[in-house]
Amino acid sequence: MRDLSFIIIFFIFVLSSILIIITLNYSYDPMNVYGHTHIYVKSKFHRFVNLGIFRQEKFSMAIFGTSTTENFHVEKIKEKYGIDTIKLSMNGATAFELNKAMNFF
Repeated sequence: MRDLSFIIIFFIFVLSSILIIITLNYSYDPMNVYGHTHIYVKSKFHRFVNLGIFRQEKFSMAIFGTSTTENFHVEKIKEKYGIDTIKLSMNGATAFELNKAMNFF
């Protein structure tokens, strides 16, 4: 009986720990994957942040590219053409990675 109570307490502890971690990740959500939060994390990992940007922002056109596209001014595109645009740049990306990202989105 004592072994059974230990196993039950252990599983309750593990499940509650997992639930706390999931709740904190969902509420904090640094990459804006699950929802739009007002907590922004400056990250150099564009491959992770792009998914949150793609899911949460409203846009008509997306600019995919490497570090060269980081110098594009989205405001000027909107001003000249009237198109809501987002930038999804990935530093050091190969053509294969960009193709895979475009097909995913």
